[in-house]
Parts: sequence; structure tokens; C-alpha cells
Amino acid sequence: MTSRYLPQLFVTLILVLAACSKAETPIETSSPAPVTANTQKAIAEQQRPIVVMLGDSLTAGYGLPQDKALPEQINERLRLQSIEASIINAGVSGDTTRAGLARYDWSVKSANADILLIALGANDFLSGYPPNVAEDNLAKIIEMAQSDAIKVALIGLKAKANSRPLNWEDEYADIFANLSKKYGVPLYDDLLGPLGTDSTLLQPDGLHPTQTGVASIAKGLEPFVIEQISAWRSEQTE
Repeated sequence: MTSRYLPQLFVTLILVLAACSKAETPIETSSPAPVTANTQKAIAEQQRPIVVMLGDSLTAGYGLPQDKALPEQINERLRLQSIEASIINAGVSGDTTRAGLARYDWSVKSANADILLIALGANDFLSGYPPNVAEDNLAKIIEMAQSDAIKVALIGLKAKANSRPLNWEDEYADIFANLSKKYGVPLYDDLLGPLGTDSTLLQPDGLHPTQTGVASIAKGLEPFVIEQISAWRSEQTE
């Protein structure tokens, strides 16, 4: 064989060896797909509970910009802690426990609520409705939510000493404790508790909190809401 054929033979030999090497390479099993940001988001959204706050003007944000109402301020506080949840404002100014019960289906059930925070009763007291009426309505709301597999928590309210009718202050305060015990639902004792006796945190009507007042309420209520979210998530893994 002449030397002029050697380069061509060398190249051919290289190609044949490469082909054989490729053919003999074992097939590797595919690696698991990496967890992308979208995958993490999808997992997080599966654990993002819908929390409906069923209440009156104290929930609705009477006299305040909508984005400064109590549910919205709690939403913002949770977001800053990277806690995944959606707090829905289902407050209607002037609502009594009876009105809250009447709109349960479209305010709570239709929202596909996972957690229900009930913050009603103040208007029953101010309107002079007997405590047993308010308690009965709240009991029905709890029963409906529990039958729909919604986690329930109560937000109580202690009447001021100068409110009327004076002889029902203790009876109304007992409503929430009684229901909490009867139905085994968590209770936040006093929604307006964080305001204390600071009148500057109230609007001129002396009943509704200012934006700063709502911020104080949201700060006080936040740990309770987080507890309910954590409990709900634990129940989902059982």
C-alpha cells in the first residue's frame, strides 16, 4: 500500500472506531426533571387556602380605602412573611348575624372557602337583639360551614362599658366562648382588643377604627390567622 493512501485509511479507521464506541455506549436512564420556578409555584398554590372573613363594617373597612380594610391589611402582612393564603373580604356594613347567615351561600360557599373567620355580632348588640338570637344564628353558620368541610374560627367582640344595653355585655361576650367550646372551633377573644382605650384610633363616630387602628387590629389578629392556616395545612397532609 502506497503512502498516499495512508491518510485516507487513518481517517476511515477513526470513523469506524467512533461508530463502534457510540454503538456500545450503554443507554443511560433519564435524570429527574429539575424543579422549576413554575413547579414550585404550582405546589405552593395547591397549599394556598382561601380564607373568607365573614363580618360587618369592621371587616368591610367602613370609612377607609378598600385596600386598607382589615382583610386586605392581613393579606399584606402575610405576603411580607411569604405565607401563601388568600384572605377574602366578605364584610358588609350593617350586617347582623342573621344577615350573615342569609348570605352564607354566596359569601362563603360560592367562594370555595377553605377557612371561615366569623366576625359578626356587634350590630346585634347595638341593635338590642337578644343574645340567644345572635348565638343561634352564629351556631347555624358554624354548622353549615362544618358540613361543607370548611375549617371555622370565631372572632369575638367585647362590648364597651358605655355601650347599650348595658346588661347584655357579659351575655354577648359569653356567646363566642360558648360556641367555641360547643363546636370545637378556635376563638380570638376580642377583635377590638388591640385598640385598648386609645380614642385616637377610632373614627369620629367612636365605633369604627381609623386606618391606623385597623393596622393595630391586623397586627393583633395576624398570629391567630396564621395558626388557622397552619392547622388547615396540617389537616391536608393527614
